[in-house]
Amino acid sequence: MYYLLSIGLIGLGTVGLYVTIFKYTKEQYKSVKFTGTGQGLDGAIFAAIMNVLPWWMVKTFLIFSSVVAVFIGVMILITM
Repeated sequence: MYYLLSIGLIGLGTVGLYVTIFKYTKEQYKSVKFTGTGQGLDGAIFAAIMNVLPWWMVKTFLIFSSVVAVFIGVMILITM
């Protein structure tokens, strides 16, 4: 079970890094807005914050969250 969790985190984090670094551009930020539908109050707050922040800060946050996901996946593998 932990192997699946760690491989999933590493895989999704890697895909997130690739998409954020190479595909998420300033034009994409202007055309597509974050939505909080179906995620409750925390999703709505997250969407509001991401829509207000400047483009470079949003990209930095997305890269950081992807790196954290990969790091957690690697740490799960190491501690097993």
